[in-house]
Amino acid sequence: MAFIAPFRSPFSNPFPKEGGAAAATYAEILRDTYGASEIWPLVNISSGTTISAFINSARNGTLTGWDLQNTAGPVTGTLAPYIDGTNDAGNILSASLTSIWSATEGGMLIWGNVSAWSGAFRTALSFYDGSSRAQIQKHNDNLIMRFYAGSDFGQGALPTTGAWHSYGIRWSNSENLIAYTIDGVQQDTDIGLSLPSTIDLAGIGEIGNGTLIWAGWLAYAAIWAGSAPSVADFLAMHNAAATAGADT
Repeated sequence: MAFIAPFRSPFSNPFPKEGGAAAATYAEILRDTYGASEIWPLVNISSGTTISAFINSARNGTLTGWDLQNTAGPVTGTLAPYIDGTNDAGNILSASLTSIWSATEGGMLIWGNVSAWSGAFRTALSFYDGSSRAQIQKHNDNLIMRFYAGSDFGQGALPTTGAWHSYGIRWSNSENLIAYTIDGVQQDTDIGLSLPSTIDLAGIGEIGNGTLIWAGWLAYAAIWAGSAPSVADFLAMHNAAATAGADT
């Protein structure tokens, strides 16, 4: 019997990646390696108003006014949305999100690239119950990570404009400690926790009610519920973006 070669599309890659497997996407790495409870990649939104949740679509959000896939994201091959600092919105509050929220052990991460630092407050990622809050914001000339029911907050050095940076917070009742990171490097700590036991507002690029709006680009918002990534994890997650596959 004559040998018949298997069909190969003329468009297929004759030299597949070693091992035949594509690199894990950044969202897959956050979920599978670092245990993120939910991720909103943001870079995978090409049209429409849905902010797609990576793990559970019941946690999808709704955007208003974003300029989608506007500039190169922190992961090669991705394009991140632009938020205008004036009237854009990104609401991610859902019953599914509130059901997993943990006030005792958790964390949050987002990548940001600022176009301007003008204005008193600009919000990258926020979870809020009206008084207590876990937020990553710009305030005047500092980046602050607010995690409190009063006036305490962690503060980090002002990141440069025109470049991507990762911002993170981890909280742990068992350690009685809150830590804040920029680009995976610890900036500040607080002792003792005072966090919302539930959340009434949740927003990306704003606090969840269309105010304190970010000016610039955002990508890969993520939360942890029930476990707290270590500071070393935040550094590893920051570094992983350089070699991760694109979420499209």
